[in-house]
Formats: sequence, C-alpha cells, structure tokens
Amino acid sequence: MGGSGDTGDDMSKRRTDLAVPKLSDMYISAEAAAESLGVSQATFYSYVSRRGVRSEPVPGSKKRLYWVPDVETLRSSTTAGTAEPANREDQADGRTAITLNTDAGQFYRGKSAIELSRTETVESVAALLWQVDELAVFDNNQMVGGEPISGLRSRISHLPAADRISILYTLMEQVDLRAFDFAPTEYASTGARALRQFAAELAGSADPSPEPLHIALTQRLGAPMDWADVVRRLLILSADHGVTPSTWAVRVLASTGVTAYRVAITGLAASGGRGLPYGQLHGLSRMLEEMMKAKDPTNALISRMKEGEECPGFGSGIYPNGNDPRAVEMLSVLEATFSDDPDVKRFLEVKEIVQDKLDKAPDFALLTVFVCRILGLSPDDSVLARLGRMIGWIAHAMEALDQATIGPRRQFYSGLLPTLATR
Repeated sequence: MGGSGDTGDDMSKRRTDLAVPKLSDMYISAEAAAESLGVSQATFYSYVSRRGVRSEPVPGSKKRLYWVPDVETLRSSTTAGTAEPANREDQADGRTAITLNTDAGQFYRGKSAIELSRTETVESVAALLWQVDELAVFDNNQMVGGEPISGLRSRISHLPAADRISILYTLMEQVDLRAFDFAPTEYASTGARALRQFAAELAGSADPSPEPLHIALTQRLGAPMDWADVVRRLLILSADHGVTPSTWAVRVLASTGVTAYRVAITGLAASGGRGLPYGQLHGLSRMLEEMMKAKDPTNALISRMKEGEECPGFGSGIYPNGNDPRAVEMLSVLEATFSDDPDVKRFLEVKEIVQDKLDKAPDFALLTVFVCRILGLSPDDSVLARLGRMIGWIAHAMEALDQATIGPRRQFYSGLLPTLATR
C-alpha cells in the first residue's frame, strides 16, 4: 500500500469487515421471539395472529420462523408501555409490495436484488418490478423521435444529461399520445421509452438503441466492453431502494394521474437535491479524483482531515454496520474481474486506506461515481444510478396509481394560534 506505512496483514486486521448479514439472520424461532419479548409462546402466537407478524415455513418441517423486524416492532411498542403492541401496518404512511430493504440487501418482489444482479438483465428486472411481460414492453416498442426532438436537443446540448432529458421528456409527452394510456403494460412501455432515451442522452446520442441498456451504454460511450457487465449489475442494484424521499415525491405526484414522463422528471429533480447522496456527486467526484491521482493517497486523506474536510462516499448512514450490501457486491465484482486494472487497483487501495484510517466502508454512490469515471462520463453526467433508479420510480408510480389512496396527509399546525378577540 503506497505510503500507508502498514503491511497488508496489519491493514486487513484493522479494516472494516465488509461482510453483510445473511438472509437467515432476518428470521427467528417462536421460542426465541417470545423470550426476546418477555412473554409466553402462547402470548406471542396471539400477537402473530392479531398484529400481523410475518413468517416463513422451515423447509422439511412443520415449524415456522418469524420476521425479525416485525418482532422488533413488537418489542419497541411493549417497551414503550403500550397496552397492546402496535401493528406496523397501522403506523405506515403507505403500503408497498415492491422493495424490502434489509441489512442483507434489497429484495425486489421477494427476490434478492444481489442475486438478480448476478443473473438477470436490466430489462427483465424492470419487468419484474413493473409486473409486466418483458417482451411486450421492451420488444417492438417504437421510440419517440423526429425533428421536434432532435431540434430541441441541439439547442440544449450544453446542459448536463439529467437536465437535457428532463426538458426532452416534456416535449416527448406532447408528441407521444401513447403516454396517456395508463393501462399497466402501456404505462410500463412509456417507462421503457423514457429509460432508453435517458440512456441515449448519457451516451451523447440522439437516437435510443434497441439493444439491452448495459450494452448500448457501454458501446456508445466507447468504454471497454468488459465493463458492460459491471454497468448491468450497477443498474439492477440501483433500481429501487424503497420509499426514499425521491420515491415518495414520485408516488404523490403519480397518484394525481400523470404520465411516466412526468414521473421521471420528478424523480430526477428530487434525487438531485443536495441533501441526498446523488445530489452530492461533484463533491464525490472531486474527492475521488484527488485520491486517485495523488502520489500518496494517505497524504491526500490526511490533508483533508487536517483541513476539516469530509471524506464523502464512505460510511453509509443507512445500514447499522456501515456496509451497504450493494457496495459490497460491486466491490467483490471489481476485485474478481479487474484485479489487474490500474484504476481498479488504485481505487481498492484508496478504499483500504480510508477503511484503515477512518474505519469507514465505501458506499454505493462512490462505486457509481467510480464506474462513471471508468466509462468516461463527466462529473455532471455521473448519474448512472439514477438511470437504474428510474425503473423503481416507474414501479412506484404504477403502484400509487393502482392504490389511488395517497391524498392530503394529516397535518399538525405548529404556528401561532389566532388571538381571541377581547371585549
């Protein structure tokens, strides 16, 4: 490790362990659940029936295992002294059957996102999340084009890709009458057209490609085709992350009855807020470039620390152990596939140094910025994960349209009260 002053063995002993919990750790037996709650098994079973504690059968047995987050919800409510444990569904702002976030990773419609990233295409995962037939949505889906689109595109070519596509979507909606058909397959087809147009903008191309998204992007960017599989995995792992702020914005807007183009514009706008990871891409890019080009990354890190600067891209605030399972999976792919690549070797060295000095693991946003750097995308266009996230936005919009239950939320007024008139 250049300039770190540590041997590989010393560093590996002190660095953050990048292992993530197993799915089996997310379930617990009835006996263990009852003990953790301080109640009898009979009482626990009554909670199960009345409070909706979810469970799964044990293969080859009559026993069942219970979902740990539901048991923890019971424990929190009983610890708070409530007479009856609260039902998580009663406390939720809304229901979703799309993505489950756990310490072991995301699950799309009950399927591990990590496993899907190892075997599936971006299009098949989109079809899974949208609950539509993949061929019906992505094959023979005629794109929107013509002079109005190309003419506008030439006048906004100086803008970043996310801004260009937001403007183009507004015009595309006007010329794409199919966008106003809200039947699930048609709505998803509009989403597919939106995805392909955004991919084309990221690649600096006027015409969307019918090729799989990861292939089209890698080819048109002129990047080594060895990286196409990394792009595929990244897009799948970024497809959804539950009801985040950008997703909530999408769901609220979709419930009013807007097209998939408007949904995509909303998601892009909300996710670019500077309070969110993908609104801080310039800071991430600057820090990464600084560390990648430094003669000694350790000194570059120490200089940042001395000047009171943060080290963005490290230390996920979402996961208790600081290890984002998506980042762990992407790191393992890079280490297994590109161990001899100079840029990857330097990135892994930077990762080791920061883990050693700050005890923080890289987050998924940093992995995204690094892959975008390899693909030759500018910091302004390092929004590859938002192309993947658009899949989730469309899924949540379709779910919100189907539920049609999101209306005005209950408010609590905290301002000045009206003054009582005196006589």
